Amino acid sequence: MGTPSDSGTRTHRALGVASRARLLEALRSSPEGLTLDRAAASAGLHPNTVRFHLQRLVEAGLAAREPEPRSGPGRPRTRYLAAPETLAADAAGYRLLARVLAGGIAAAAGDPAAAGEAAGRAWGVEMVGGRTGPEPATADEAVARVVELLASMGFDPEAVRDGDRVRVLLHRCPFGDLARERQDVVCSSHLGIMRGALRAMGAPVRATRLRAFVAPGLCVADLARARR
Repeated sequence: MGTPSDSGTRTHRALGVASRARLLEALRSSPEGLTLDRAAASAGLHPNTVRFHLQRLVEAGLAAREPEPRSGPGRPRTRYLAAPETLAADAAGYRLLARVLAGGIAAAAGDPAAAGEAAGRAWGVEMVGGRTGPEPATADEAVARVVELLASMGFDPEAVRDGDRVRVLLHRCPFGDLARERQDVVCSSHLGIMRGALRAMGAPVRATRLRAFVAPGLCVADLARARR
């Protein structure tokens, strides 16, 4: 049996992504529960991405799944419900946690930017769920998947194509205040997330750099086709 500390860690990890907190709120607003398709529609995300996030909420004990009642023949669909007596995420608490973790990485690492990117790469692999099929993702598929991933994190991304290059305009940073304090760790971790996700997909695309705060409320990620 897990300890209270284990439970708290699972909760922090589950709600550390903005889209999961939003999904949990959607479940709370639907006492009858939501099917995967309805949850995806409410979040504006691909069903595969939503399935991954819902699984993390279930593993953290924040949500449950059960067969949807049916009056006729056929296999019942699965519906997801908010677990009883769970509490909404305390945004201030998670900002404090992020600040503590970023400060800890900066203090412990000889190269905070490299440490932040390494941590981001690991998260990128986990968050993208790896390849969706036996073949590597195409360049277009990979860009779309990365944009979807960034949207799920709350970055409000917009892809702008220029030949073989893509600029992803990030109109919002969910960690803006902390990124200004610890840009070496936070922005590097965001670049690492993109690099980890692209590598997990086996995509012929690489994230070359992340330009932070190029204008008020705007960061830019540069993606390019990988050289063979």
